[in-house]
Amino acid sequence: MAAFDRALELDPRNSFTWQFKATLLQQPKRDDEAFDAADQAIARDPKSTGPLRAKLVLLEGMQRYNEAFRYYDEALALDPHDVTARNHKGELLINLARYDEALTLLDEGIALNPQSADSWNSKGNVHLRQARNEEALACFERAITVNPNYAAAWNGKGVAFSRLQSDADAVSAFVRALELDPTYGLALTNKGRTLLALGRNDEAMAWYDQALANDLHNFDVLTAKAEALVDLKRYDEALASLNQALDLQPGNIDLLGYRANMLRIAKRYDDALPYFDRAFAISDRDGHAVDTQGALVL
Repeated sequence: MAAFDRALELDPRNSFTWQFKATLLQQPKRDDEAFDAADQAIARDPKSTGPLRAKLVLLEGMQRYNEAFRYYDEALALDPHDVTARNHKGELLINLARYDEALTLLDEGIALNPQSADSWNSKGNVHLRQARNEEALACFERAITVNPNYAAAWNGKGVAFSRLQSDADAVSAFVRALELDPTYGLALTNKGRTLLALGRNDEAMAWYDQALANDLHNFDVLTAKAEALVDLKRYDEALASLNQALDLQPGNIDLLGYRANMLRIAKRYDDALPYFDRAFAISDRDGHAVDTQGALVL
């Protein structure tokens, strides 16, 4: 960080330096500084999409989706052919369950660049959310054809295989994703979930523990382990894992709803209410629905 600050002393008008500083500041409790750096980058280069993307990453990480849409629209107004901005906005629409809009946007991106592995991967994610698993599998295979080393597409392929009850193929796809990116959280968790689906509970828990031994602060693994522990009716351990995840993302609305629902099921109503209140307060601010059932999904 000192190097960035020194560079900005020498050239405070450098948009790229402000942009990279914003990226570096994307960590808990430094959000205000990160936003300020992103705004500085935008002010110094208002016609470039790079600084806008830096701010978008911050907004999405904080689940401030309504604000994020405005910046995506600004980025696409600057460059209507920006396939990357289309992909990111498509993923945001997917997260908000606006699937038809997402497909339209992603198909426009594919028309602009049929060799965009990201566009094919995102389209596969839409189909997964719609339970159109064979179509999803075809999209992930197109992404892998374009980029055989695309870990996210291998993970998506594994999820599609799992949904199609081809568990051995699913595990193989997750293993390939992890060969390409050993720290890839979704592939780590999805392999564990597939092992659970096969009834191999001890292997699944050992897999999660191994992943956390390598990275104690892996949010995806902590939440997946909590889900597995709930399924195994090991509720105290599940709550402990959820607490660790909430320490990393205290404003995660889905996790707040999930924890509140667990406490409600355990008839710990007084403990549950503050988590529901926090989740609904964020929902009112950002327009993101609260999952009061607490379902964590692939």
